[in-house]
Amino acid sequence: MSILTRSFLSSRFCSIGIIAGLAACLGVLGYSYALNSVLFFYDGLVGAVAVLWLGKLRWRANVLVQMVANTGILFALLLPVADALLVFLQNRAKSRIRPALVSERVFSYEVARGNPAQFAVWWNRFLLEWDSLSHEIVEKSPDRRLPYRLKPGSTGHFFESKIKINSLGFRDQEFSPEKGDPFRIVALGESTTMGLTLLADDRPWPDLLEEWLNRDVGGKRRVQVINAGVAGYSLRDSLVQLRTQILPLKPDLIVSYHGYNGFHFLDDTLAPEERWDLNAEPPAVPRRPLALLAQAEYRMRLIAFRSRHSHRNLSVELFEHRKERLESSEYTRLFAELIDITRSEGIPLVVLGFNMAVNEESPSEVMDFYRGGFPDVKYRVQANRLQDVLLRRLSGRTSKVTYVDTSEGLDGHPENFYDLVHLTRIGKQRLAGKVLKVVSRMLREDGAFGAGGSSGL
Repeated sequence: MSILTRSFLSSRFCSIGIIAGLAACLGVLGYSYALNSVLFFYDGLVGAVAVLWLGKLRWRANVLVQMVANTGILFALLLPVADALLVFLQNRAKSRIRPALVSERVFSYEVARGNPAQFAVWWNRFLLEWDSLSHEIVEKSPDRRLPYRLKPGSTGHFFESKIKINSLGFRDQEFSPEKGDPFRIVALGESTTMGLTLLADDRPWPDLLEEWLNRDVGGKRRVQVINAGVAGYSLRDSLVQLRTQILPLKPDLIVSYHGYNGFHFLDDTLAPEERWDLNAEPPAVPRRPLALLAQAEYRMRLIAFRSRHSHRNLSVELFEHRKERLESSEYTRLFAELIDITRSEGIPLVVLGFNMAVNEESPSEVMDFYRGGFPDVKYRVQANRLQDVLLRRLSGRTSKVTYVDTSEGLDGHPENFYDLVHLTRIGKQRLAGKVLKVVSRMLREDGAFGAGGSSGL
């Protein structure tokens, strides 16, 4: 080492530079980690290794500094290696994990009863699959009022199912924006309408509804059912979607199946002194430069969430209080807005009661089974009941809205669900069958579909 180099390393400027450089590298790492910038994250790691190595040279005689620097360098070098190994093992095991989870029905209370931990494993796998799928079929929405949109023309995989998004941004077959002769029905909703199908031959319930309507109703006109459901959307998002994407398609009928994602809109029925953090959703797996760090962060967030919300409940007394204040809730305003829009456009509206794997009559052991993924399951049950009261009230005020109670054989029957809310194949068939009965009757009253009635609904 030259005299000039030794002189520089022993100078105060070198010490200040090392400290400043280390702080800058940590800042770059933190910033790039939060923004999921892979390139800058690795730049920060390389810079940190260089600064730590310089620190080793500057304070060669300090044992503590040497230990800290060696640990930091080793961590920075091994972290990408460990992450690459994790990704490799996950990809290698993915083909075996997916079929096993589905074919063995580990999500089912009937199969895994008495083992809520097994359901928690399933729900975690479900969220990871959704995170992977969303990278393929979701993009930033050009309309700032929406959090995101389905990417037109994209394709993704969810367990064993291929999910295709058409050129208009719907999970549906290609169709022309111009309606033409078919009777056009649009199904609005959340992931439970979009259809997070697991098996290769699974189909969303709007797809089944279209096939069965054309088979049963017949007539001179073909029936078209457009699946406008988007995973993660609430009724508020669907209203934006309705104005910007759906109304230009000139629908003849709209079917709404909303629930779980909008339950937090009922929270404002509580008096201010009664409110607590009810509208928090379980954390999702974050997008980070390293999968290893993303998993670690997700685990910590999940533990914290379950610790905060495991007590969450809604007593019978509180339910009755909220029922009295229902008219002033944000959810009432949103559903009333949906009714006003469809009525002003002259479009009949069908609102469906929402269903879950458990309800008020479910045994406590079934409730406990779902706590692994949904620690606030009892609150969700009561919120669903409260929404049902709301839908019945609003639909009873106008003849242009038809409320459909879809609960019989569905709500509170775990065999119909992959988790708390997402429908299995038999669950989707049962829901589509219930909608079929109502819509078929409405179409038969139309002159173009059968005997009697006037043209139009």
